[in-house]
Amino acid sequence: MDTPTQTPVTNEPVVPIVAPAPIVPPISSSIAKQKQASYGAIVIIVLILVMIVVGAFYAWGKRIAQIQPVPVTSSTTH
Repeated sequence: MDTPTQTPVTNEPVVPIVAPAPIVPPISSSIAKQKQASYGAIVIIVLILVMIVVGAFYAWGKRIAQIQPVPVTSSTTH
């Protein structure tokens, strides 16, 4: 004869499985990150502008040197 299998009876309460709530960063933290990101962008823009200015002066100096060569003075003593 076949007897149906029974599940054991326990006195433990059944706890439902619930997904954890998403972690929301505080507002002040997100504002600080935005300010930090904007400072980084400003620094990069300033560096790029400085490089452009330095390159412009370098090219301008080369052009002036080609147009008007610096006369070489010979120092001969008699």
